[in-house]
Amino acid sequence: MDLPCRCYDAPKESGGVTMQIETVGNYQLHLIAHELPDGHWDPFIAVFKFDNAAQDFTCVQSKQRAATEPCSSYEDAIEAARRAGNALVQSQRH
Repeated sequence: MDLPCRCYDAPKESGGVTMQIETVGNYQLHLIAHELPDGHWDPFIAVFKFDNAAQDFTCVQSKQRAATEPCSSYEDAIEAARRAGNALVQSQRH
């Protein structure tokens, strides 16, 4: 099932950490990649859901590792985080 999705690139943070934010329905996926000293990238995911009462996003899954092994590129790490985030969203909906 295709869900409406928007992606926002966040500026590169200090220390080799970058993040993208994607909106999937009422959820926000924070796709995070940490650059490792050897040039690999470690993917992480955090998931937020829009709370109508608060009129803001609240955390439903704090930042966690999105893959068991580091990825060879930034793009691969973001894709691994995206897959993990979409799986978490699907599990929240059921």
